[in-house]
Amino acid sequence: MSKKEFVIKQLFESFDNIPEDIGYYCEDKKHFGIKWSILIKKRHGHFQAFLVTNLTKSQSISVKFTIRIFSKNRETCLERSNASVFGNFNNELHNDWGWKRFLDWETFEKKYLNDGNLDLEVDVKILETPDKLEKKVHFEEKSGTDLEIEEEEQIIVETEKETENVENERKIRRNFEEKEFSDVALVIGEQKFYVSKLFLSSQSPYFANLFSENSGKSEIKLSNSNPQNFQYFLELLYGEPGPDEETVEGILSIADMYNTPTIIKKCEEYLLEKSTKSLKDKLEMAGKYKLDALRKSCVSRIRTVSDIRLVVLKNPREMDHLILAALFQKVLTLV
Repeated sequence: MSKKEFVIKQLFESFDNIPEDIGYYCEDKKHFGIKWSILIKKRHGHFQAFLVTNLTKSQSISVKFTIRIFSKNRETCLERSNASVFGNFNNELHNDWGWKRFLDWETFEKKYLNDGNLDLEVDVKILETPDKLEKKVHFEEKSGTDLEIEEEEQIIVETEKETENVENERKIRRNFEEKEFSDVALVIGEQKFYVSKLFLSSQSPYFANLFSENSGKSEIKLSNSNPQNFQYFLELLYGEPGPDEETVEGILSIADMYNTPTIIKKCEEYLLEKSTKSLKDKLEMAGKYKLDALRKSCVSRIRTVSDIRLVVLKNPREMDHLILAALFQKVLTLV
């Protein structure tokens, strides 16, 4: 069986002039009877990138793809990869998959725009692993042909659980649905997380007090929590790798809410040592979650009045008073 792989290369010109939240598509490319395109945009302070197809709800294929962006002269590149279902997935039509937060806009603009132009390519591999298929899609790499699906054969895809169109969720690393080694279920909405009271109490004074006040209950409801962020929080608490660019702020919000110092420290270390988030985003999180080391690190990187303008919020009253004081001191040294 021949490999069903191809590469889309595209130079997006004058991307820096595209208004925020306006999609910029490349010209459709036809491979194996399917039209493919790339969608990019600037939204909510981030560069977004998606792979797009033209399948119908009666069609579905499993695709592994990598979106790659290059700096000037292709000296460096940044890439993200995932496997997704295009077309019919869970009885819904999904024809665009990618990342809403591929990279924060400030870093993207500085490192990857070359005179306003973006050099981007996508590697695409159509998956046909035998143990993943109950029926099979027939492809033809011919000009002017449509995707032919044999009537008795159609692809059945068994990919990682994906919960949101356009933004792939990262794989769940630990299952908290098993009751065997737990003695309480924490309930957020309709989702239950089976955990150990003793372990959570040792990590969080909040949970120690919560379990003490509800000692006879096998289920305890938690309000004002996002179940996905709580999943990532528990994973990190139970020793799984993390955080990453997609999860760090959500994990921080939960760790701060439930007073979990070890997780707050891990998130701060990640933001200090590995994160590519903008200085403004880091400084905002430093103020919001009282991350002193991160605050000091961010302030030390501010060297000009222009730097100060980049990090100040539209409403300075919303900023942490320690950060405002540090910025004021910076201004005094610069004038």
